[in-house]
Amino acid sequence: MKKLLLFLVLAGCFNQSQLFAQSDSLVLFKRNKSRSESLYIRKIVHYQKMKSSGMTAAILGSALSVAGIVILSNSVNSTYNNNGKVGSSLFLLGIPLGVTGSILWPIGARKLNQYTKKLKNMSLNFNYSPNQQGFALTYQF
Repeated sequence: MKKLLLFLVLAGCFNQSQLFAQSDSLVLFKRNKSRSESLYIRKIVHYQKMKSSGMTAAILGSALSVAGIVILSNSVNSTYNNNGKVGSSLFLLGIPLGVTGSILWPIGARKLNQYTKKLKNMSLNFNYSPNQQGFALTYQF
């Protein structure tokens, strides 16, 4: 059981690092754009990280809670080991982690879709910037 929990934790950490690496390529692709486009891109990357972090936390929290319940239910009959403490601590750690993840995941997904649509709808961009000051004309509908 300990090996399974260790595997789940390591898989969650690896999955998280893979998602962060993929989101940085979007920033490199959209370089030299207007201020509003760069703002939208930063928000897209931020909310993509929030979505993936929430997804990882929700899944990991659920797995920890289930593992804690299983360990706790198996340790009721035995009085010579500390499995009851381990099971209750896993359960008490998994519940807040799962709740936090299930809050962050849909918020990140909704905001990610919102700013992705805003970025796709941008057109008629004119940017003039002598001496780091300038103006931009953006038509968005």
